[in-house]
Amino acid sequence: MVLANWHDAVQPYLSELNRDQIHFGGAGARLFTSVVKDALQQLAELPPPRDERDDLALPIPV
Repeated sequence: MVLANWHDAVQPYLSELNRDQIHFGGAGARLFTSVVKDALQQLAELPPPRDERDDLALPIPV
């Protein structure tokens, strides 16, 4: 699992958010897109999940 860390990424740019400091304009949207893209890239680089069904083909120790 990989999380996009929006909280840390946006801290230096809080002044670019709208007055409510929640909604963002163009600059914030680009930053958000970049953070999500980086998280997806990290996820793509992880090894594939292990399939537990593969263990069924192994001999059972006695």
